[in-house]
Amino acid sequence: MQTKLTLTIDESVVSEAKKYAKSHHQSVSKLVEEYLGGLTGLKTDDRSIKTIRSPLVDKISSLFQDDGRDYEDLLNEARTEKFS
Repeated sequence: MQTKLTLTIDESVVSEAKKYAKSHHQSVSKLVEEYLGGLTGLKTDDRSIKTIRSPLVDKISSLFQDDGRDYEDLLNEARTEKFS
């Protein structure tokens, strides 16, 4: 059963969401439904929340890739770069 939901969202976010939805041949409503379904563990179709991506999420995610080095190694490398 479908139900109507009213949300208050920043205008610029809505604008970007509409562009994203259009480029992925979906409605904003469907994107929100899939996102909320993923958060709650209820899938609306075969897609899961992990398939919903955005350029910003991709950029942020790439900052936190685990390359196997520990914190001390990263800190020492950063200090060397800064003070050399």
